Amino acid sequence: MKRVKLYINMALAVVVAALLQSCESRIGESFSLTKTNLESQLSSKAELLIDNMADMYGQIQDIAFESQYDGVVAGILSSSAETFVPSELTSDTIRLKTSILNLYKQAMHEYSLLSDAGFSGKPNSFAKSCNLIVEAYGKLNDSIAKACGRQLVPLVRTVNYDQNYASILLIDALAAVWNKDVDTWVKQLNTAFLDYQTSLSMVPDEAFDESKLIKYVNAPYNGKHNLAEVYKLNLIKERRATLNALVQRQHNISTSLQYLQEALAEFVKKNGENEVVMNYIKRIELLLDNRDSNNE
Repeated sequence: MKRVKLYINMALAVVVAALLQSCESRIGESFSLTKTNLESQLSSKAELLIDNMADMYGQIQDIAFESQYDGVVAGILSSSAETFVPSELTSDTIRLKTSILNLYKQAMHEYSLLSDAGFSGKPNSFAKSCNLIVEAYGKLNDSIAKACGRQLVPLVRTVNYDQNYASILLIDALAAVWNKDVDTWVKQLNTAFLDYQTSLSMVPDEAFDESKLIKYVNAPYNGKHNLAEVYKLNLIKERRATLNALVQRQHNISTSLQYLQEALAEFVKKNGENEVVMNYIKRIELLLDNRDSNNE
């Protein structure tokens, strides 16, 4: 009988422990879903996203330059070199957009401080960052950005302006410009790749050193012509793989940007659900963390 009571007490102890753990989990989850905590996480994910976008701009410029450089070299080797024309993907416009992203990161940092009671100058600092972004957008002469400025500038001039709505206007403008850029990138990168592929195919066998080709072609082939053709195919394969990885990363960033917009829209709703906002935040984490793990 004593043994039965012992088993019953042990079972009750397990049940109580499980209930306590469940309660602690729910309390922790409830704490993590407070408005203040969500605001901080939204700004943090926005900064992470902006970092990825800035890095993407850098990658775009690098691969555009490499494609053009390799294309010119291939043209020289095939005696069909043309005048070098810099790509728009390496223009000052890209550099300006990168500087705008830096302003965005500063703005999102100040947005995160809005929930910090100890930061007394928070509304004015965030408003100043908003105005700087609008001024920078003016240099781009982008109609979407100008439309944002017409709404944003009057908003942040008011005393008790809605900072959350201001952040939505900022992110919406960024998304519009980013999505427009993506369409341009896809076309120009594909054009650069096709030009490179065409120029490479015209390079004659005589342009290659057979003794060096053997070091780069890891395949059981003989003959200079065969080695040269396989080498060129390998170069094309590597470049295509780089482009595919770049397009996948762009897709992840674009999707994360969309999730951020939807999270902000839900966050400012009068009866918005915190769980929905957290779900979008987790989706952004998965997309960007997946990208980072693929680069390791």
